[in-house]
Amino acid sequence: MGRAAQVRAFVRQRQAEVAGPGASAALLVQQAAHSQAQARPSSSALSLLQAPASDVSAWLDATDAAVGALHHPRLRLLLELRSSRRCVDRLVAALQQLLLGADKSLDAAAAAERKRNELERLVQATQTELEQLMARSQQLQQRLEAWLSRQYDGRPVQLVGMIGF
Repeated sequence: MGRAAQVRAFVRQRQAEVAGPGASAALLVQQAAHSQAQARPSSSALSLLQAPASDVSAWLDATDAAVGALHHPRLRLLLELRSSRRCVDRLVAALQQLLLGADKSLDAAAAAERKRNELERLVQATQTELEQLMARSQQLQQRLEAWLSRQYDGRPVQLVGMIGF
C-alpha cells in the first residue's frame, strides 16, 4: 500500500507541474536531464515526463482507483484472513453461532408446524362432536317445547333463541 501511495503522490506532483503556471519545456528538459544523471530512465519514465496533462489526469484517476480499492474494507478483511489465524478463528466462531441460530429456528419452525397439525386434527375431531351436540340440543329444545305445551293445556309454546350454542 505504501508504494501505491508513492506512485499516487508522484502522479499528483506531475499533474501539478504539467497544469501549473511554471510548466514549460525547460522544466521538462531539466527533469529529463536530472533523471538521466541519476540513472538511465526507462521508456515509461520518459513517457511520463513527456505526457500531456490529459494523460497524467487519467493516470491520476487510475492510481486513485487503485489506492481506493486497496483501502476497501473487503480487501482489508481478506488480508486479515490471510495473515491472522485469530481473525479466521473469530469468523469461524461467528459462522458457527449463525449456524446454531439457524438450526434452532428450523427446530422451532418444525415444532410450530407439528403443533399446528395437531390443533387442526383436534378442530376436525371436535367439529363432528359440535355438530352432534347442536343436533341433540335442537332435539331437546323440541321435546322441551312439546312438554311445556302439554303443561299449558296444549297451547303452543316456543322457546326464543337457541339453547346451548
